Amino acid sequence: VLASSIHIFACAFWRVKSETMSDEQIDDFLASKGVTQGMADAYVTCLYFICTIFTTVGFGDISGQNLAERVFCIITMCTAACLFGIILSELQQIFAVSNTRSRELDDHMESVITILKENSVTPEVEKALTSWMRFEFSCKRADEQSHDMIERLPVSLREMLAGTFAYRGLFSRVGIISWIPDGEESC
Repeated sequence: VLASSIHIFACAFWRVKSETMSDEQIDDFLASKGVTQGMADAYVTCLYFICTIFTTVGFGDISGQNLAERVFCIITMCTAACLFGIILSELQQIFAVSNTRSRELDDHMESVITILKENSVTPEVEKALTSWMRFEFSCKRADEQSHDMIERLPVSLREMLAGTFAYRGLFSRVGIISWIPDGEESC
């Protein structure tokens, strides 16, 4: 999303520049930036400028040279701020979910270890059991998520999903497939 946005704004900046400046002014601008190789270099220059806006670095070597370009820069800055806000919000949500799952696993493993210690289990057995319990807990969580996803699907989509497995009985032990209903219930 970010790369696409930067690309779109770089192309739009070139469009604004080419619409508001004469060919001679554009040639002077490109020459002042050391661009002599054609459109590829012009694109990279625009991309560079938009990246400095999006990252709020703003080196100052390129700036809006007329009213239209300045308005474009303002719109670009506002869009970049909103886009980064959305991206940061999504990252925060991912980390929060990950931390919650990690805490649930830690709580589960703490109770398992407490039971093992209370029963004087040897360190070798404790290691094997905790490894298995960690694996089993993770598998159970994955099965619950699959079940939750399938439960939210309309019956027609559940049937389509079940229909993709011609030999459903063969796959019935696979977590995501075992939760697929026969299609007799309604939403």
